[in-house]
Amino acid sequence: MKKKGLRLNTRTELQDPGCGCGESSAGCCRAFTLCSYLVFFPLIFAGLCYYEYSQNGLARILDRTMGKDPDCWPDGPPPEGKMLQIAGCDDDGRAGVEFDSLQRFLLAKDAAAGPAAAAAAPKAAPAPKGAAKGDLPPTTPEIVAEYVNDNPYCYIMPLIGLVMGIFSNILPIAGVLILMPLFEELEITKTSEETMALACMAQFVNSGLLGLFSWCGRDARLFVCCAIFMLVPIGWMGYAVGVTNNLSFKDLLIAVYKDVDDFDFLEDLNKADINLLHTYLRLAFGCFMCFMSLWVLVGACIGGMNRYCCPSHTGGSTPGCKSFCQWIIVWALTFNTGYLFVANIGVGMGMTTFFLLSIFLGVEHKRAMPTAIVIGAWVSLAPALANWVVLEAAPYIRLMMMVPGMWFGALLAPWFSYCGGPMSDLVVFFLALLVSGTAVTAYAAMQIQENREDVNIDIQPVIVNEFIDIWFEKRRAEQAAAK
Repeated sequence: MKKKGLRLNTRTELQDPGCGCGESSAGCCRAFTLCSYLVFFPLIFAGLCYYEYSQNGLARILDRTMGKDPDCWPDGPPPEGKMLQIAGCDDDGRAGVEFDSLQRFLLAKDAAAGPAAAAAAPKAAPAPKGAAKGDLPPTTPEIVAEYVNDNPYCYIMPLIGLVMGIFSNILPIAGVLILMPLFEELEITKTSEETMALACMAQFVNSGLLGLFSWCGRDARLFVCCAIFMLVPIGWMGYAVGVTNNLSFKDLLIAVYKDVDDFDFLEDLNKADINLLHTYLRLAFGCFMCFMSLWVLVGACIGGMNRYCCPSHTGGSTPGCKSFCQWIIVWALTFNTGYLFVANIGVGMGMTTFFLLSIFLGVEHKRAMPTAIVIGAWVSLAPALANWVVLEAAPYIRLMMMVPGMWFGALLAPWFSYCGGPMSDLVVFFLALLVSGTAVTAYAAMQIQENREDVNIDIQPVIVNEFIDIWFEKRRAEQAAAK
């Protein structure tokens, strides 16, 4: 009896993930990843929290819950016995911020610890019979409400992480496009380097680690492994070229501008501010999202995005020259995405990879989505480390505050995708692309009209190579001599 084949775009068990994994290998991978996700990751996070507490107490964390600068201590870290009274400094450099609401919260917690604690604690004098209600000491709910009101980031940051964990691990949406203006609007980050570092590192931790392990806990064979192993390094190379002095897209535009002889075209170029390059790129990427949302809608109607191409059961590993030519196109466009978008606005790899896998390689969207999510997250590690290490912007406390929400969201995301029907992911993806693309495009266009940037991104070279600089200086000297 002939075995019934699996329908395209509906299956959860796959014939070939591109790396030769079978049912037994997938089971071992599932067991390891679930143990890591449920045991090792919480232990690592607890160890990092304990290390921060042992080094600096609660001061730096409490600074972030109030929206202060977590690394600002003019006179060095406060003594261990005064961690709850001194919290570094605020945005104006004033030291000695008092946490009265926190102290009252801790005192109320000790008073409600039990009869033994109440007996050991000195008894407070009874309130006069005629005392007004406002003269009574505040209750524990009132103290907690006041503390949360004074420290809003204690719930805002985990909530952002939860939303990221759910949506960014279901859809290969360019979440960093929304995160960066959100961080600046809420004043979570203070500089452009911190904004880029926090957004990209959050994307990597959320989808590159937690999301990867969560999807492997469902079924590792959903990933097109050969695409992950090949496209991530190519994306890194594109980013590296895009942030190299004299090779970046900004330098390329400046060089082209100097060689233009058409006065009408020069007049149009002079109207555009090169310092708003990242805003123009965000506008272009927002338009691209709106355009591709129509393709996704058509794909949902015809039975899958891979119907534009020849559907593949093996993730683009079709034998023959045809598959090789398709992979060359995917490599070239991946490099271009890393060079043009990731290097300048820190986003774009995940969404473009989904379309490359679906349209050029014929991969089912149930496989292309998690694969593109992980590829985009790992490529975002490059701008995260560049701003984190090279430019010395390390907002790790703010990242740690988002991790608990990411953990829960990433744990649930693959199963939300599993509960939906064959085309449900594409319908939701269409709506997400349309809404977010319209919002990004409209906001960037309004800011350009006012000659302002939509997000503070300081585009500057991260990599400086002496050989490349000498070659370009020599070439400029030769051109100047020729004129």
